[in-house]
Amino acid sequence: IVVSKGTAIVQKDMTVKKGEVLILGKVVYNKDTEMEETRYLKAEGRVLGKTMYDISASKVLVKEVKYYTGRKNIEININNKVMNMPFSKTFQNFETKEYSYNIFGNEIVLKIFSEYKPIRETINKEEAKNVLLDELKKKIIESTTKVYDIYDLKEEYFVMNDTLYVKGTVSVLEDIGELKYIK
Repeated sequence: IVVSKGTAIVQKDMTVKKGEVLILGKVVYNKDTEMEETRYLKAEGRVLGKTMYDISASKVLVKEVKYYTGRKNIEININNKVMNMPFSKTFQNFETKEYSYNIFGNEIVLKIFSEYKPIRETINKEEAKNVLLDELKKKIIESTTKVYDIYDLKEEYFVMNDTLYVKGTVSVLEDIGELKYIK
């Protein structure tokens, strides 16, 4: 606690709760041993606190990638009459791109079907851990007022159903002071 006006009620390493008054807008001056003078003013200061957060996140370790074979089918629709190109085959896995044109009052729709084979790729577990940690740090920074340091990270990882999970706690040094007027 750095007090610029008022009196600190709590000291370093004390545990405080949300809503608790940390700096009081009251100053007592001792002019001599027998007499005290009390002044009331607007309390001001900066309060940094060590806050602990529970963390959890997950990252899928297996992703499906589309490997395009280069085989294509074309369908042409002119004024709602469908024409398939000769020798066209049905694909099990395909992506469709559709293009619409209006030529001399004729509505023409061209559909191109591109075949692909789905391939499952496994993501490296260590890379997934690093991505998860970066995402967690970003989430902490975005959800708190002003973070000065993230430390004392205690995490536990486990894999279940091709997904990497992390849970644990993290300590954050952050600005915890909130300006409130006491009436």
